Amino acid sequence: MFAFLVVVGFTLCFFGRALVKPTLFLLGIFIATFLIMYIFYSTFLKTDTKTWVAWAVLGGSVVAGLILGFIFQKFAKVGAFALAGWGGFTLGLILYNAFMYKAIGGSQAGYWAW
Repeated sequence: MFAFLVVVGFTLCFFGRALVKPTLFLLGIFIATFLIMYIFYSTFLKTDTKTWVAWAVLGGSVVAGLILGFIFQKFAKVGAFALAGWGGFTLGLILYNAFMYKAIGGSQAGYWAW
């Protein structure tokens, strides 16, 4: 995954503004798919969930991602705002996984509050 993201990052770096709208479109797909899957698997779905339910959730989240990606591409300022929010979210996850889980003590409430 690291190698893939390095290649994508260099491509975006060298082509700049020409790839802003495709990047926002892909970002919308990624954000919606990740958040829907994250919420569903952390609250509703368990390990004994039927396979077709998991595929249906994945398909629905990709369709929602396509819609969100179109909105981000159409309204670039909204997409840039979402990109900054996604960056903050991932930074928070990195900090939590690096050392904050020890400070919080592994509590569920501390995880969601952090």
